[in-house]
Amino acid sequence: MSAEWVHLVVKHGRAMVHTRSDEGCVARLRSGARYLTVQAETLESPITEAATELGIPDPPGDEGMFLWNILCAPRELFDLMSTVVLSEEQVSRRLVTAYCGSLQGWSADA
Repeated sequence: MSAEWVHLVVKHGRAMVHTRSDEGCVARLRSGARYLTVQAETLESPITEAATELGIPDPPGDEGMFLWNILCAPRELFDLMSTVVLSEEQVSRRLVTAYCGSLQGWSADA
């Protein structure tokens, strides 16, 4: 899930950074922002599968997408690779671990 996302960000460059908005992720998703709904549709299955593997009984839905959005924003991936000087593989591994931890933490409070 994360390795492919990091690869796409690197491949398509900084143009992806400028799709950001002042409105929050869940609000944009629920209002039907096209670029975000396409991303959510693509990530729905991997997010649900990750939750299932972690023993989380209910699919995280929009909240899973919210967590993905705050951890895997293109701007932040570039920052990790250029400023912290992490490789694509390092960023991918760390983001998968962080994302799984965030899903577990989020679901623990549900």
